[in-house]
Amino acid sequence: MAKPKAFDSWTPEQQEAWREKQRKYRAANAEKIAETKRKYREANAEKIAETKRKYYEANVEKLAEKHREYAAANPEKFAEYRRKYEAANRNKIAEYHRKRYEANREKIAERHRKRYEANRKKIAEYHRKYRAANDEKIAEYHRKYQAANAEKIAEKKRKYRAANAEKIAEKTRKYRAANPEKFAEKHRKYRAAARQQAAADQFFVMAGAAQQISKAISNNNKTT
Repeated sequence: MAKPKAFDSWTPEQQEAWREKQRKYRAANAEKIAETKRKYREANAEKIAETKRKYYEANVEKLAEKHREYAAANPEKFAEYRRKYEAANRNKIAEYHRKRYEANREKIAERHRKRYEANRKKIAEYHRKYRAANDEKIAEYHRKYQAANAEKIAEKKRKYRAANAEKIAEKTRKYRAANPEKFAEKHRKYRAAARQQAAADQFFVMAGAAQQISKAISNNNKTT
């Protein structure tokens, strides 16, 4: 209920008595008041939205400051509120960010670039600590991603190699020139492994041939 016109001329005792009366009334009629407000909001949704929009536009800085003060004074409560809101509106929030990004792609990219340039060491340190604390989690994420996108990753690599053949060849040439011993060791191990595999293959081929010959002789003895 709105304050009476003569409210400001009342004594403090009269004002407090009126407030107490209103508190008791609201406590005794909470459901009725809530239902009245709900019906009013439903019947005047557009009007209320327009009023809120105009008020927000006229008081952007004031509301932002009030919001910051409330968040600073109630960090746990505010964090819980945000968590619940984000959980209940995940798709809505994702769609909002998608549209905002599409409409401001260049502006956002430029802001991120400036932020990265100004905080390069700080960001690198943050990523280093995160990787050190979550190495297993990151490895599992990459493993699942690669397993789910194996064909896509292979196609991307193929296209990259085809588009950058000369660049890759030059990089390989420089690497060989700068690391001859390391490169020679790598190839030595590769050749050794290849020889072992070839010997193993030859052994199995010969063992298979010997088995076939033994089987043939055995069958021949049975027939004779």
